[in-house]
Amino acid sequence: MNKDRSYSITLESFTFFCFTGIIFVIDLVMPLGVVSSNLYILPVCASLFLSKEEKHIKTTTILSLLLIIVAVILSTEKLTLVLITSRLISILLVISTYLLCASYRSQYHLKVKSEEKLKISNDELEKFAYIASHDLKAPIRGIGNVASFLEDDLEDFFNTDNEYVPTIKKNITRIRQQVTKMQNLIKGILEYSKVNSSNKELEEFNLKKLVNQIIKEESETSPFKYSLKIDSIQLVTQKVKLTQVISNLINNAVKYHDNIDKGLIEVRSRLLSNKVEISIKDDGPGIETRFHDKIFEMFQTLDPKDNIESTGVGLAIVKKIVNSKGGQINIESKIGRGTNFIFTWPINENLH
Repeated sequence: MNKDRSYSITLESFTFFCFTGIIFVIDLVMPLGVVSSNLYILPVCASLFLSKEEKHIKTTTILSLLLIIVAVILSTEKLTLVLITSRLISILLVISTYLLCASYRSQYHLKVKSEEKLKISNDELEKFAYIASHDLKAPIRGIGNVASFLEDDLEDFFNTDNEYVPTIKKNITRIRQQVTKMQNLIKGILEYSKVNSSNKELEEFNLKKLVNQIIKEESETSPFKYSLKIDSIQLVTQKVKLTQVISNLINNAVKYHDNIDKGLIEVRSRLLSNKVEISIKDDGPGIETRFHDKIFEMFQTLDPKDNIESTGVGLAIVKKIVNSKGGQINIESKIGRGTNFIFTWPINENLH
């Protein structure tokens, strides 16, 4: 690997040296004006885009400045104020080009390092979440088993008329409910940590067919009515992720509706330039404006704390998935007027 890298660096150095040398020859055979000397900025620019080694920018710049001066020394033209001024302008342009290129290269390296650190951080987060969830599952499962053992051991006692029977039954039921909620919470944390690291294979599929399939599955478990107005467009993206977002928002609308027998959910789409905007609207109780940002935060829920199904992770996962695709998710809602979730999604991820 070191030999290959050394050979690559040597080849790049030789290439830029030849490039600068050709421009020097052109400079010698032409009048010593600004036009010919300005050609020296080309190898400086090329050293930025064609080389991974930052030192090539500095080396090429120094070489260009030297050749500008040497060209004047070797020239037979009479030195005039115009000639000197034109060469000074060329030198300033080369130096300015170097400063711009060096600044760009520095920002590029900073961006690369930041992305690497972010990747390491995400990997560590996922690893921590996996270990934590794995280590927590066993004791939580054990608590659930203890509750079952208690119920079995106290079966004869529960058949008596003891005044404490209802209280004990209620407490055992509460233990099971909290165990279930904790299991759901652990599952949600694990899903949240995996948003940016799961399989990223892209698929081509029809948006309208996907939404129809999701609605068909949802209709089998709830009496809600659905109104669809979806564009029949082909998407190239992660089908699993988009399905997860749409399903989660529809489930959310069903779960928190105040009239489950007459609920209506409207699903719409609108084409933007390189994205599609999808909205999922319900006619439920609505959400106060002051909670519009809160509901997308981890562990934040508007439900009572003892609600088993509500973990405060679902919408946080939705927002993280949408943001990871370069999209945005917003909410429009008022008390008594339902809720409308609107998010954008790329049409073709290969173009991003």
